[in-house]
Amino acid sequence: MKVKVRTEFKDKHTGKLHKAGDELEMNIDRINEVLKVGNFIELVADTAEPKKSKADEKEQAEDADTEADQKVAAEDTPKTTGRRKRTSK
Repeated sequence: MKVKVRTEFKDKHTGKLHKAGDELEMNIDRINEVLKVGNFIELVADTAEPKKSKADEKEQAEDADTEADQKVAAEDTPKTTGRRKRTSK
């Protein structure tokens, strides 16, 4: 996993000095080990999206159609505010 260095630290396994802002590749166990000692690193979200298969694209299109149908159905039903209507005396 990719991590970003928050605070400068020296890696006890490699002996390298990691400066703030550096991006490193570490495994989960090593990330947990560094985080136990201090708040030196933070996780970086992976920007690379996995390639989608044609089946996934087809499911997405079906989901979009279903959502559109639900929106139309929601527009047809009256909105309720949760308040009681006043009765005349």
